[in-house]
Amino acid sequence: FHSIAARLLLQEPALFDRLKEVKTSKHKVSLIRCLETGLRNKGHAMVKTAGVVCCDEECYAVFKDVFNPVISKWHKGYDPNGAHPSNTAAGDIPSE
Repeated sequence: FHSIAARLLLQEPALFDRLKEVKTSKHKVSLIRCLETGLRNKGHAMVKTAGVVCCDEECYAVFKDVFNPVISKWHKGYDPNGAHPSNTAAGDIPSE
């Protein structure tokens, strides 16, 4: 398998077993639905893919035990409790 999600689930099979029947409340999205694109598009040995997509806004929370490690690996250190730095001070915008 050429995806981060596949590797995670192979290393932790109990994770899939625990979440396989769970669905989001709003659109009834299952984990397998989120994994479908990674299963259908296996990618290439030289190009890793995430292997999972968020199908509705609840997926990140409901399936956080899958999404957080995948996002962390994809972005090389994403912290689910971190905050994206922002600076909206007009004076700090560089001019040419």
